[in-house]
Amino acid sequence: MLINNRLISFTNYTGNRFFNGHKTDYIFNTTPGQNEGIAFVSGTKLYMTEEGSGNTGGFLYEILLPQPQGIAQIETNRRKFYPNPTHGFVWFDKETESTQYIYNQTGQVIKEINAGSQFADFSKLQNGLYFIRSLYKGSIVMEKIIKY
Repeated sequence: MLINNRLISFTNYTGNRFFNGHKTDYIFNTTPGQNEGIAFVSGTKLYMTEEGSGNTGGFLYEILLPQPQGIAQIETNRRKFYPNPTHGFVWFDKETESTQYIYNQTGQVIKEINAGSQFADFSKLQNGLYFIRSLYKGSIVMEKIIKY
């Protein structure tokens, strides 16, 4: 839960009875703008975006928490893409079995990447959220990439 200058974490609760669990406040050094989205990347790291105003874009924050927040670390067929967010090239940690596709937020394919390639050039794409779809270990994998 995000309230003005702090992030509040609820852990060790039963069912959906959040307030019966343990509450931890994480105070920000500066007050972020209006929160637009928040997503856990791991049990101790999350990304938060804020709304921009006028001609000023919002910011993307990486928040590192000192203790795990109960997000399971499950091994899957996921691949790692880095750097993410990116301003140019994105590298993949593993080769794929087929052509990969980059989609925009409306679901349109905007770029194809040859099978076996381990990078994609995002430098000429507009800033925003994109998705990379690939076949890896027999499963279709869809990952988000942020271009800034």
